[in-house]
Amino acid sequence: MSDRPEQSPFISGSRLRRRLLYLLLFPLLGLMLLFPQTAATGAMNGLTLWSQTLLPVLLPFLILSGLLITLKMTRPLNLLLSPLLCRLFPVSRAACYPLLLGLLCGMPLGAKTTAELYRSGEISEHDARFLLGFSNQASLMFIISYVAAKELAAPAYTALYLSVIYLTGWIISGCFFRLPIFLHGGRQDIPGTARKTASTAPKPARAMQRASDAIPRPTGAAQSTAGTVPKPARTAQSMAGTVPKPTRTAQSTADAVPRPAHAAKKTAEASGAPAAPSLFTALDSCIIDGFATITKIGGYIILFSMLSAFVARLPLPETVSAVLCGALEITSGIHKICAAGLPAVQKTALTIGITAFGGFSGILQTKSVTLGSGLSIRYYVIVKLTQGICAGLLAFAVSAWLTG
Repeated sequence: MSDRPEQSPFISGSRLRRRLLYLLLFPLLGLMLLFPQTAATGAMNGLTLWSQTLLPVLLPFLILSGLLITLKMTRPLNLLLSPLLCRLFPVSRAACYPLLLGLLCGMPLGAKTTAELYRSGEISEHDARFLLGFSNQASLMFIISYVAAKELAAPAYTALYLSVIYLTGWIISGCFFRLPIFLHGGRQDIPGTARKTASTAPKPARAMQRASDAIPRPTGAAQSTAGTVPKPARTAQSMAGTVPKPTRTAQSTADAVPRPAHAAKKTAEASGAPAAPSLFTALDSCIIDGFATITKIGGYIILFSMLSAFVARLPLPETVSAVLCGALEITSGIHKICAAGLPAVQKTALTIGITAFGGFSGILQTKSVTLGSGLSIRYYVIVKLTQGICAGLLAFAVSAWLTG
């Protein structure tokens, strides 16, 4: 009889992901070797998009936003924005700044700001989930200038396009972020850092009880003999109670003596209060972090632009090829959808749906900037897929109604 454990007929999740990576990476490497010109063209398109559009626009926002968060300077903005935004959206006052920044600057800056504030304990998991699904959209200027004015050539309907994208995002995120399957242990109102501190803090009463239980107790005669021993601590305590306390004048005089700076610093460190970084230290750190983030974003854009170039070479119908390219990377995909010979209603619906979805490139960018924060990328993918489908259907219905 064999002692080998019985193997499950199903493939584990890690093995399945590894096999899928084999099926994706090796064919891609083969395509790059067989069609180097196509790979170079797609990579050059992605590099041009990154260097001419994202790098000069997004990098300053990454640096300045990180500086505001590091120096704890978002509170005045939250106080200014909260009377309006807290009434429109189910968020707290501390979430107003990342909400506005995400809508104005788009993905993945909205997700990065949300992850930083959640990681530092500034916002709760309740706020972070809603912001991740709603504020991490295509930027306002991208929708106005590129989608509405350049590709769809309908600037008069810009407000309509924005309403469809943001309304579906608001509804879908507002419905999904409350679902219990996306909660981490159900503690949705405790900020990230505070939750970690609360979970790892020692329990004084329980620790004292364990220490008391560990003391050996006398038995039998020893216990009775020990009971007759006088308690010196009680006598010492009563004698200590007769010691005169220092006068109020002496105490106030001692408090008035100035303490040296290093002593005050040691006192602050002993109390557990983190020392605020200096301006130049915070600026250097934010510059390095901003360049690291923008470089990762550029890598994803170049990779998915190259994948879109390979998809465009496949013998597929023009509409199917354009939709697949848009699902990979929205900028080149929207251009292919609008260049295809489609009716205006279908063209508008597909473009708005792809814009609301954000593409797999945007999903991986979001995963990259939220790594280690505890936010669920599965929740984000479900929200964006649902929003893309709903926005496309709503845009189709509205466009068909407007065109009669």
